[in-house]
Amino acid sequence: MEIVDPRLVDGVPEDEVRKVMMVALWCIQEDPAMRLATSVVSRMLEGYIKIQEPPMASLQSSLSRQR
Repeated sequence: MEIVDPRLVDGVPEDEVRKVMMVALWCIQEDPAMRLATSVVSRMLEGYIKIQEPPMASLQSSLSRQR
């Protein structure tokens, strides 16, 4: 919840924040083939498709290189 604007924290359910962040992580995959199609993103956010845990290896390696 630290990423949510403090003015909105009380009105935003934590599960919704988690859902949006999971989809966002899918959308920024280093390998373009791993990124989601816009139609899939929409269906995930609408709740029609279950959101799987995104691969974190590329994100973790990117962060470790920056340190």
